Amino acid sequence: MSIIDSFDSKVLFFLQENLRNDILTKILLFFTRLGDYGILWFIVIAILLLKNRREIAIKSLSSLAISFLLGGIIMKPSIERLRPFQTLGDLNALIQPDGFSFPSGHTSTSFAMAFILYKNLPKKYGILFLIIAFIIAFSRIYLGAHFPTDIMGGIVLGAISAILTEKIYKIYINKVK
Repeated sequence: MSIIDSFDSKVLFFLQENLRNDILTKILLFFTRLGDYGILWFIVIAILLLKNRREIAIKSLSSLAISFLLGGIIMKPSIERLRPFQTLGDLNALIQPDGFSFPSGHTSTSFAMAFILYKNLPKKYGILFLIIAFIIAFSRIYLGAHFPTDIMGGIVLGAISAILTEKIYKIYINKVK
C-alpha cells in the first residue's frame, strides 16, 4: 500500500469509526445533494442573472463548465480511480455513486464556483460560498464516496478552473474594447 493509499484509508476509517452519527449524516447528505448535478450552483447563477449580475453569472457558468470538462470528461475516464467502497472492503459507504473517483466532481465544481464568487462578490457572500464548498467536499469523504486525495484534487481543479475563467474573461474583455 502506498503512502497516499494509507493516508486515504486511515482518514476514511477514522471518520467512519469516530465521527459518524445520525445528525451529522443527515446534514452532510443534504449538502452532498446540493452538489448533485450542480443544482445549487445553477440556482446561484439564476439568482445572479435575476439580480443583473450578468458578468459574475457568465464567469460562474464558465468556471463550472471548465471544471466539469477537465474533471468529468477528461480526467476521470483517463485516470479511472475506483471509489473507496469499491476498494476498501470494511468501509461502510453511506452513498455509492457511479463513475470514477478522481477528482471529485462535486468538489471541483463547488470550488470553481466558490472561488469565482469569492473574487467577484462582497466578501461576506464569498466566504459563505467557500464554507458551503468545504462542507460539500467534506461530505463526499464522510459519506464514503471519495478518498481525501480525490477532494484535494477537486479543490485544485476548482481553483485552476476559476483562474482560467478569470484570465479568459480578461482577454475577451480587452479584445472587445
